[in-house]
Amino acid sequence: MELLDKKITELTEELKNERLRRQHSEAEVNALLKAASAVFEYKDFVISSRKIFDICKDITNAAEGYVALMSSDGSLDEVLFFDSVEFPCVADTNLPLPIRGLWDAVYRTGTVVYENNFSKSDRMKYLTDGHVYIKNVMFVPLKIDSKVVGIMYLANKNGGFTSRDAELSFAIGQHVVVALQNSRSRELLENNQKKIIEKEQQFHTAFEFSTIGIAITSPEKGWIDVNDQLCAMLGYSKNELINMTWAEITHPDDLQIDILQFNQVLAGEINGYRLDKRFIRKDGTIIYTTLLVNCNRNENNEVDYFIAILEDITERKKLEDELRSEIITRKETEALLKEKELDMVEAQNKAHFGTWTYDPVIQQSVWSLEMYKIYGLDPKIGVINYRDFKKFILPYDYNRFDNAVREAVEHGKPYRLELQISRPDNTVKTILNIGDPVLDSNGKVVKIRGSILDITVQTELENVIKQELAFQSSVAKVTEALLNSKYDKYAISKIVHDESLKLTESEHGYASLLDENGDNVAINLTDMMGNICKVAMEHQTAIFPKGMNGYNGLWGYSLNTGESFYTNNPKGHKSYKGCVPDGHIELLNFLSVAVRSGDKIIGQISLANSSRDYVKRDLSIIERLASIYSVAIERKQMEEEIRTINLNLQKKVEEELAKNRIKDQLMFEQSRNISMGELLMNISHHWRQPLCSIGLSIQDIKDAYLHSELNEKYLSASVGYAMSELKKLSETIDNFRSFYTQDKRFVEFNIAEEINKAEMLISGYITGNGIIIEKDLDPQLTAQGYSNEFAHVIFNVLTNSKDTFERRAISEGIIKIKLYKDDTTHRIIITIMDNGGGIDRDLIDKIFGPSFTAKDMEKGNGMGLFMAKITIEEGMNGSLSVRNIDGGCEFRIEL
Repeated sequence: MELLDKKITELTEELKNERLRRQHSEAEVNALLKAASAVFEYKDFVISSRKIFDICKDITNAAEGYVALMSSDGSLDEVLFFDSVEFPCVADTNLPLPIRGLWDAVYRTGTVVYENNFSKSDRMKYLTDGHVYIKNVMFVPLKIDSKVVGIMYLANKNGGFTSRDAELSFAIGQHVVVALQNSRSRELLENNQKKIIEKEQQFHTAFEFSTIGIAITSPEKGWIDVNDQLCAMLGYSKNELINMTWAEITHPDDLQIDILQFNQVLAGEINGYRLDKRFIRKDGTIIYTTLLVNCNRNENNEVDYFIAILEDITERKKLEDELRSEIITRKETEALLKEKELDMVEAQNKAHFGTWTYDPVIQQSVWSLEMYKIYGLDPKIGVINYRDFKKFILPYDYNRFDNAVREAVEHGKPYRLELQISRPDNTVKTILNIGDPVLDSNGKVVKIRGSILDITVQTELENVIKQELAFQSSVAKVTEALLNSKYDKYAISKIVHDESLKLTESEHGYASLLDENGDNVAINLTDMMGNICKVAMEHQTAIFPKGMNGYNGLWGYSLNTGESFYTNNPKGHKSYKGCVPDGHIELLNFLSVAVRSGDKIIGQISLANSSRDYVKRDLSIIERLASIYSVAIERKQMEEEIRTINLNLQKKVEEELAKNRIKDQLMFEQSRNISMGELLMNISHHWRQPLCSIGLSIQDIKDAYLHSELNEKYLSASVGYAMSELKKLSETIDNFRSFYTQDKRFVEFNIAEEINKAEMLISGYITGNGIIIEKDLDPQLTAQGYSNEFAHVIFNVLTNSKDTFERRAISEGIIKIKLYKDDTTHRIIITIMDNGGGIDRDLIDKIFGPSFTAKDMEKGNGMGLFMAKITIEEGMNGSLSVRNIDGGCEFRIEL
């Protein structure tokens, strides 16, 4: 019985222990789940790492600890937070921790390290004054791709740490790593989004100021927007292109392949394409282009719009055609090659075009005479080995060339490569290398024939275009700062400095201004110089004083002489002596441009240590930038002067306003006299026909009397007709009198009626000159204002169209008047459009001026449209505008 009780007791104890182990395992699993949840619950890395640390501390029963990340130089741990509860710590937790002792062991091995008798170990000497008392410790590595990037530290666990604690803590610590990676990914994403915005701004600038053609087109093949360069290339204005499709001006032979790839983009098969394509210019000539097309898709993967970049390759195409023709001719006439060899040598010499043949078995090439000239070699060296040939190719082009030759030899694949070679005299050439394998009857490559074209000049031209694009971008930045009142001249100097470095690929430099003493004040030295140059203690500004004999050093040469210059051998320049004191950075090359305002030097742009040699193009670009810099500085100085002038300007403004009031009164009086003249002219038009009818009627009475046909009935009818015409004349007088009467009552009036009144006044002239007026008027619309003045506005606009027809001798003039209410804006719209040919582009912005007129001076003084604009915009709170449309102009009134 005792044995059975003992057995039951043992089983009970074992069951109890198993239950505890299971509970502990569940707690560990829950801890891992909570740690994983904290990774996604908290975006801030410090918060999420703290939550994960607390979970690990609780599951291991540690009393305190911290999480730290390795510093950028790998020498210190930067503590994110420190948790001390059981034993207070008075050490500064913000100080970074040196990596030594157990810390160093963890970083070296990448494994968990713990010690349960730490208080008696010799590592206690590494602790700082005031550090928390430590009984035992455990260091958990935080690893990314097998590299330890930080540590989770736990300490002072009752009973000490175990291997199980180490395994569990390492697993939980990896969640800290995941949180760190998530945080860095989010930061990277935000930075990428910022870069995207910057790229969009750069694209806008490049679009406007580019020297290559750029267009935005629709999925329906229409032009949405084009830059000026594209218009120049195609010979059309922007408005003409926008009203066309690109298919209309595509060469018929190139249209099908373009539409095929265009439709592939629409179908989602590709996102863009590149092809050589011909366009038909407005003048009928053909232009060859390289077309690069990419699309922008919406969230449904449908194309929103296309961006097309066009490069004019007409000249290059001609050269390629000549080259292709030359190769074809060479193949067709290979049997006669020896007889034509001298002619070929001369042709190659002129075109910088050489030929070669390569034998892959012996790995040797036979070159034409021009090949040796292109490579700068003496033809006497004879046959060229492939190994010797490859050493001329610059390293970054070597693998492309080697792979292309291997593909040609092994698979018979022809190649066409642009390469850069370095000649024995250290000059660099850009060549177009074309290789064409020759096969035997079994399809095996027996040799490769090819040609080389020296395209150095063309490549340099392309580099000029790229640098010009970058320059236009720099100009845009300086211009934007120039127009922004928040930027002062020092901020503009900083922009000029930064852009100069980019344009010339320079490492160092400054933009400077001369102060009132003539000293050269460098506003922005390159930031890096503060760390590597012991002479410039302050790396933001420096003063280069002017001495009795001018300025010294290389930087002073351009200020003393006023000449821009560059040198790729600074030590050999006559002004180098004494300009580089001890501790100064080494000058590998140097460029300097004086900034001028008229004949006066006001500053300087100096650059040094470009990644390449400076060339004349760099000097030209910086000289142009310096001229813009000068304008910007002058503008900012003028703004300062203007602010000073404005303080005393108010009195002058009041005096001028008084003078202008007198002047305006005289102008209004003159306008009234002109209106009276127009009144008499229009009365004459209205009276001419009735008076003529009355005269004919009187003559007819006389004839009837002479022929004994006059009786009471005939006389009554003739008198009645004459009286009717006289009544019309009287009504005309009344209408004109009411129209020209100064009625200053502010009333609600019917707009259509006033338009009809104005039309009536000019109808006599209109009818007599074959002009047609078409009206579409809403008879219900009314407005608040001075009805007669509004009628005068309509009359003035109609008179403007009438005068245009007369001045341009247009015999079939049409005037269309429309009155309606815009349902969207709820504003009343009156449009008056004619077919008179429109207004000259350079005059359209001036026609509402108080002294503008297109008439002879004796016929008017330009006040009509000026008064019309004042009446509508100041008297009726509306707007009056004009635009050219459909071969004429349209005046638009909004009330």
